[in-house]
Amino acid sequence: MLKDDDLYSIFSMIKAHVKDVTIDDLERSMISAQRELIEAEAQARRKKNAGIIKTMHTINMQLIEVKNSYSKIRNELSEEACEEIETWIKSYEKYRQTLVKEKF
Repeated sequence: MLKDDDLYSIFSMIKAHVKDVTIDDLERSMISAQRELIEAEAQARRKKNAGIIKTMHTINMQLIEVKNSYSKIRNELSEEACEEIETWIKSYEKYRQTLVKEKF
């Protein structure tokens, strides 16, 4: 499971390597995406089918927003920062797929 601490450490590292780039949109979208994923997991545990379908749609939209925000500033980030964000995105996608497989 992705944890808030992991996300905050990613952004601490990124901010140390970023110059003159606003990453607030990316940070906001990643935090929102992570919160939606946590909510989906909770709904899956409670077996609320209607809620999880809506949440899964929201998760997909959040992931698109993260990727869009990332693509806008990717060229301004260090290689290490890009690797961290891309690893987070892959982890997010993998966990999302796991939830879908378990629930549906």
